[in-house]
Formats: sequence, C-alpha cells, structure tokens
Amino acid sequence: MFIHIPKAGGTSIKFALKRMKSFTLWTNHQYHWEKYVKWELNKDPRIPRNLILEHHVSTTPLGKMYSDISILKRNWDSRGIAHFSFVIIREPVAHHASLYSWCSKAKFRGRKYMLPKLWSSVVKCVRPNSFVSYLKDGKMCARNSEIRDLADCNITQMQGWFKDLYIFDLNEFDLLQERINNELVGCEIFPKPHHLNERLVLREAKFEGLEFQKMNITECKFSEPSLKRLELEAFKQVKSGLKKDYSRAEIESHLNCDVQLYRELIKM
Repeated sequence: MFIHIPKAGGTSIKFALKRMKSFTLWTNHQYHWEKYVKWELNKDPRIPRNLILEHHVSTTPLGKMYSDISILKRNWDSRGIAHFSFVIIREPVAHHASLYSWCSKAKFRGRKYMLPKLWSSVVKCVRPNSFVSYLKDGKMCARNSEIRDLADCNITQMQGWFKDLYIFDLNEFDLLQERINNELVGCEIFPKPHHLNERLVLREAKFEGLEFQKMNITECKFSEPSLKRLELEAFKQVKSGLKKDYSRAEIESHLNCDVQLYRELIKM
C-alpha cells in the first residue's frame, strides 16, 4: 500500500510501481476506500492476489482512515498475507512551494506553466500548514476566506496517523527500493524510481534570485499579462536595490505545524 501525499514524489513512485508486471496496481481512481476495506475484511474474491494499492489522501484524508490501516494489518497477519505499507514525505518549505505549482495550475500550449515560486505568491495561494491541512481534510489551495492557520496542532496525535507506515523522505528512493525488495524476496524486483516533473518552468530562471522576496504582484493563476507585470516589478526591485527578503524564521512561522510534524516523522 502506497499512501500518496501530493507533490512528494508520488508520480515517480507510481510510475515505478506500474512497471511491476506480476502485480495489479489499483490507483485511487479505480476503487473506493471504504468499499475496499470491506472487501478485504470479507475476503472478497475481487481483490487480486498480488495487489499494489495507491491511496491518494485527497480521496480519504489520512487523519480519517489511518485506523483502517491498523485493522487491515491485523487482518493480513491473521491470514498469513505479506504486506508492506509506506508513505513519502517532503521537507515543508520545498513541499509548500511545489504545492503552489498545483494551486496555480494552468494549461498553455499543452504544457503546464505557473508563475515563479516567489514566496509572496506561495503564501497567498497555498493554505498555511498545507501538509497538515491535506492530511486532515484533503485540501491544500487557498481560496479567499480559507487562508487560515490551523488552531489545533496536536503533533502526538498526528504522529499516530503514521504508526503503521514505513516513512521515507523524498530523497530516500534508494532506501525505499532496497526495503521493498527485502520484503519481496523471491518475487518481482521493485525498480528504482526516478524523479519526474523536474523540468524548469518557462522563464522561471529569471526569478531565481528573487525567490524569497516580498513583491506586490501575487496572482494564483498564470497569465501572460500577470507574468509581464511581475517581470516589470522584479526589474524595479533589482534596479532600486530594495531588499525585502523573507527570513527562514518567517517562512517556518507560516509552516510551524508542518515543520514540527516533519521533524518528528523524520525521527520515526
């Protein structure tokens, strides 16, 4: 079972899992979580012998289904079924900026482009503590009044959501491959995942030096006029020599709960 948190290497993992021909991959679009749990507990014959289950937390948030994983594990153990359940997590600042790419999604000439990842845009377009928000309710993009912080940041409780999962960081694909293949001795080998979606966004290189600067233009959706206005403001910022950088402390205050949870999950 692969618990898929968006913008944390999920596409790369799913692509590698699809290459395992002796297994059947069910993506989150092919089943309903609650129905699947009932099938498992009732030994329904519709469940394939060698199943890879991708569970995307946008369908049923981890905070609402983690107890089912414990039930399934006990069921599998009692039936002598080999199982391996894992999740990929990502450093919160990089994760938050990558989520912005999705929240500012737009199609232009068949490829996906977005505004450069200026932190002022990220703050406006992505919910504070987006990692925790997604685990709780499956949402990450900010919509007007939804830009709010989470009052409840119970790290101990949230750690419990991961207690039945192997936890890997985004930079640990080699470790993940080794661990899965140790579990699958005598079966098909899990191929090494390769990081996908790492292409530079059109013209984003122009803004690399301004990534954490505070700027006035903050629009969530890409458009040629808004990008031109952003370029003009960036030119003014550089020409005037203004320095309005976001500090690491300011960024982490926006992601306080995310950062705390990530640090504890890394220890786990």
